[in-house]
Amino acid sequence: MGLQQLALKIRRREGVFYNGLYQLAVRIRHIKSPTIPPLHRFLYYERKSRKAFGSYLKRVFYNEPLFKSICRKVGDRFCLVNGIPWIEGHLDIYIGDKVTLNGITTLSGATVWEKPALYIGDGSYIGYQVTITVGSMIKIGRNVLVADRVSLIGYDGHPLDPVRRAQHQSAPKEEGRPIIIEDNVWICSNATVLKGVTIGEGAVVATHAVVTADVPPNTVVAGNPARVVKTLRPSFSGEDGERGKAAPTGHHAENG
Repeated sequence: MGLQQLALKIRRREGVFYNGLYQLAVRIRHIKSPTIPPLHRFLYYERKSRKAFGSYLKRVFYNEPLFKSICRKVGDRFCLVNGIPWIEGHLDIYIGDKVTLNGITTLSGATVWEKPALYIGDGSYIGYQVTITVGSMIKIGRNVLVADRVSLIGYDGHPLDPVRRAQHQSAPKEEGRPIIIEDNVWICSNATVLKGVTIGEGAVVATHAVVTADVPPNTVVAGNPARVVKTLRPSFSGEDGERGKAAPTGHHAENG
């Protein structure tokens, strides 16, 4: 009798012997280890610290150097978290100072352009599972927050003609246009920004919004297609009246 037949007889509880084995297996499955709070609390934080330190070493000595090697420029205090972004096609990447980029992100450059370029300005944050598809150029300004699962689509990729799609042809250059995101913009989670759009300084794009047209500065847009739902009053700081650079704070701000 093979192991599969034995397991089947136990599951069916055929007779006293196999029923006894079944009951024994049930008891074994429900064995619990007692919790000793001081010991297990120590083990919890030991594991957490060990994993954090290991992640730090991998980020500093492996992930970041590999990613920087394929960028045109990377500024000071760059932080790459959770791995290395997936990069498709040829893409010139320029990153400013104090930028945080989540490694679980897809960056792609359209093959119909010679030098598609992605610019990320100082102090900006690119979140988890963000997709950036560059036609000729996508420019992200300073202190921009791009939350989780945002899509910036600067190029269609596939043509509208089904025959050309079946022939695996790329969309023509006319189907791609630059995306410009000015300083201090906040794009909340799951939003989509389409080709040819400029998002004005200080604007906020609401969760799940689909942006198909330019967004005025200091406004909130929402919906599909995105429309202005609120006008913001920008704050000022300092005696010289310069606009404050502070972005939304806290976990909710970073993750939309």
